[in-house]
Amino acid sequence: MIVGVKYCGGCNVHYRREHAIKEIISAFPQHNFVIAQTSSDMDLLLVMAGCSVACVNVSEYELPLGVFWLTSGENLQKVIDELTLFGSKDKERKEVIKFELD
Repeated sequence: MIVGVKYCGGCNVHYRREHAIKEIISAFPQHNFVIAQTSSDMDLLLVMAGCSVACVNVSEYELPLGVFWLTSGENLQKVIDELTLFGSKDKERKEVIKFELD
């Protein structure tokens, strides 16, 4: 699976996004993580938003598996768990999954 990674502008970051993405990548060595580009053949988009505002525009992306958002380092394990489950589910569905502070 090709996972596009997109970062917000970083104006109000509340967690260490570089550490979070390293953990996600190491949890899924079978997937190819790339910098998100609208013209690529990505299967899903992982948005590394620095805070719960999540102001990143993702409307230009057409992805077979949808968009995952991480807006808090506290929910990193939830993202890893959901990506694990998501990989075993029907690949035709599109959805937006957003993990924020509870």
